[in-house]
Amino acid sequence: HVSLEAGTGCVHTAPGHGVDDFIVGKKYGLDVFVPVDESGRFTDEYPAMQGVNIFKANEKIIDLLHSKGLLVHHEKHEHQYPYSWRSHKPVIFRATEQWFVELDESGIRDASLKSINSDIDWIPAWGRDRIFNMVEQRPEWCLSRQRSWGVPIPSIRSRQSGDSILDVSVIDRLIEKVAVDGSDAWFTGSIEDLLPQSFRYEKTGESEPSDFEKEYDIVDVWFDSGSTHVGVLEMRDGLESPADLYLEGSDQHRGWFQSSLLISMGIRERPPFRAVLTHGFVLDQDGVAMSKHKGNVISPKEIVQRLGADGLRLWVISEDYRSDIHLSKESLKRIGEAYRRIRNTFRFLLGNLYDFNVEVDTVPFEKLEKLDRWILCRLNHLIKNVKKHYEHLEFHRIYHLIYNFCTRDLSNLYLDIVKDRLYCSGPLDPSRRAVQTCCRFLLESLTKMLAPVLVFTTDEIWEKMENPGHDSVHMSYFPEVKAEWSDPQLEAEMNVLLELKAEASQLLESDRRGGVIGHSLDASVGIRASSETDYVFLCDKITLLKQLFIVSSVEIEENAQSNGEGVREIRTRRAGGEKCGRCWMFDHHVGKDHEFPALCARCSDVVKRLR
Repeated sequence: HVSLEAGTGCVHTAPGHGVDDFIVGKKYGLDVFVPVDESGRFTDEYPAMQGVNIFKANEKIIDLLHSKGLLVHHEKHEHQYPYSWRSHKPVIFRATEQWFVELDESGIRDASLKSINSDIDWIPAWGRDRIFNMVEQRPEWCLSRQRSWGVPIPSIRSRQSGDSILDVSVIDRLIEKVAVDGSDAWFTGSIEDLLPQSFRYEKTGESEPSDFEKEYDIVDVWFDSGSTHVGVLEMRDGLESPADLYLEGSDQHRGWFQSSLLISMGIRERPPFRAVLTHGFVLDQDGVAMSKHKGNVISPKEIVQRLGADGLRLWVISEDYRSDIHLSKESLKRIGEAYRRIRNTFRFLLGNLYDFNVEVDTVPFEKLEKLDRWILCRLNHLIKNVKKHYEHLEFHRIYHLIYNFCTRDLSNLYLDIVKDRLYCSGPLDPSRRAVQTCCRFLLESLTKMLAPVLVFTTDEIWEKMENPGHDSVHMSYFPEVKAEWSDPQLEAEMNVLLELKAEASQLLESDRRGGVIGHSLDASVGIRASSETDYVFLCDKITLLKQLFIVSSVEIEENAQSNGEGVREIRTRRAGGEKCGRCWMFDHHVGKDHEFPALCARCSDVVKRLR
């Protein structure tokens, strides 16, 4: 602790008043001299200043040295000094007798280090090195504390020898008393009540209670928390040790995680947990720790009042907990918007299942249209990945996966496309029932996947679902990946078609800005194939392309180049025919049905069957 780079080079060593000094004094056999009592006053070991507070003694000591002709010079220097964070006053270091856990000779340290490396999953992985270094370098564990209240260390002191004694029979006796009177029994009970009849101290032969007195040290609070795995996991029905997961902030590598590990290794010779998750801290928008006196606190209660408890939980999983998290009103506003988008997706799915009976109306997978099979294939991937991230405790990835699925795959794509089949097809049309079948699978699966997060929202949805199978979503099982939904070839085809959709959408948007069309249904899209193979592929997908583009018609042209190879081209134009007053598509049949002249052939047929 002394270097050539700092300080005067003149070193004062007081083994009784500093950790470094104590270690040096122990190494070189120096006496541990502590002439200061527990009140910070000099004792009779320094008669000239006996009873004087050490901080008030400075001037008196200078005067004493001056009177004896021993003072060469004095002046004041400001330097760093430890202060209590609670009282904001300087700390006095005193070496006093304490109780310790022997970590090295008992083998607890080596066993703990081995277990850290081989038996425990650390999340994130850097937690392993952090706690390994702490355990490897830590001193012996000082168990005792001198506080006015806490869990007592049931040690007694021999009046004759002055020895402090920890005896199993005394500990057992205190356990009996605490079971009846609580932990205060040690402080309020008499020494006669706390010493068992069988107690004998063989070294001195003392046997009468009056020969002993209670000591009033309490056990380190980290020993309290570190032993909770015994009371919680081993003494409660339905639970067992070790725990699957311990979860706390990164400061607990030094605290709860470490104390729990050391105690369990000492009494059970195994760790108390299989995995340990460490999270960062919630800071304000500028990265500053929140505190009342700074006025930068956003309380959970305030968030719940604005977003609801589900909104708060959604914000929690949206952030990567492995590092510190910045919280601001802007970030809460964004998560509120995200929650509403997810909720609106649920509302659309649930609202379009009002006349759908699962047992009667469900369409077999093989009879679904390609777009329907594709969205279930996408759902399959989502279930697989969400389950994986739940198991790996990567909650922020779950949020982004589900949010993107609800916005991109559903709201902006599938649900937007199938509105025509839901609203314009006949109620019993197989095409409409196919969409409803997918909506039911989507609703049920998404509800189950989000149940651990949107606890109340998903339970509310579950209550509105027809024939859910359980009274609560929280009693149901997580959705399973369905092998029949897997179709790599369909996914590959859809990737090609979705690229075409993206290109067509840009052209349609340009037409909209130029006033050529108002809605995409006002348009027709033409595609010139790049090859004969491409032509066959696209012709087979005309109906699907029309749905994807959300236009009134799609035309496929053959490649005109002599060698049969070219570049696929897309063009847009205003659709021919008249606009149907029901589905808004342009069709040459509009006006030809005398009974329903404003409708296209499909809508006319649907309306007639509904009469």
